[in-house]
Amino acid sequence: MTTVESVLVRGSHLHERVAALSSSLDSQLAPQNKLVLSFDLYCLLLEYTALMGQLNLEHCQTVAELLAYDDLEFDTGVHKLGVFVDFFGPMNSVQIS
Repeated sequence: MTTVESVLVRGSHLHERVAALSSSLDSQLAPQNKLVLSFDLYCLLLEYTALMGQLNLEHCQTVAELLAYDDLEFDTGVHKLGVFVDFFGPMNSVQIS
């Protein structure tokens, strides 16, 4: 079982990683509409999102509720990227296109 601290740390690192990749693509003027995560990172993002909602006293969504959405978005601060999962990609992989 993962601990709250572990999810917070790993989720924060994922957010920083995606934001850095997005910033790098901005400097290349590359289009950014879609965030594709490996299954392990997709699950982490769902856990992190649910936990952050609970900590911020927002509408508390469970991971199961988040799984039901067809249109999850990741906000980099500059771009809102549609989130997709690559079930067959290598673990720990992130792509923006």
